[in-house]
Amino acid sequence: MFLSFPLACCLGSLVVTTATGRGFPVVDFISLDEQATTISTILEYFKEKNSRWQDVKTVVIDKDFTEWRVLQTAFPKATILLCQFHAITYWKKVMKRSVYRLNVSQQEVLLKLMVKLLYSSTKTAYEARHLVLKRYCLENKRQAIFAYFEKNWDPCRGMWSNFARGKHFTAGNTTTNRIESN
Repeated sequence: MFLSFPLACCLGSLVVTTATGRGFPVVDFISLDEQATTISTILEYFKEKNSRWQDVKTVVIDKDFTEWRVLQTAFPKATILLCQFHAITYWKKVMKRSVYRLNVSQQEVLLKLMVKLLYSSTKTAYEARHLVLKRYCLENKRQAIFAYFEKNWDPCRGMWSNFARGKHFTAGNTTTNRIESN
């Protein structure tokens, strides 16, 4: 939703997916911050100007917890999903944290396991791959990264893993990157 600039302002857009699958901006804005009250004000403006705002079925976001909470409040009937591209990008950043002490080889394996979890088409497949991740972390004494996954990713798996996302209307959109294609 936001791009930050060094001049301490944020440029953002609300983008809808058109019938042709392209992103189309419906609101562009500049704000001084990305705080909950600011995001909420922008969304309230959108709702005020768009009488059909209740028709919003699905919102795809990056892993921004503030944005997530505000969107859940602003669009209570909509499903909030995580951008799969940003989910993988964020997972890569997490694995590089020194606290997890992962070498390149371990990062590659964990990335492959995360991608398999992301693309799981059934809950059974997800659960089987979850066990593979757990076993790998246990055998390689990397319980800290698994604990992080259990706390921060598994509880919201319905937002990023295909098995749960498939039942929600997305017009084939799995990413927030459509804004960049305009």
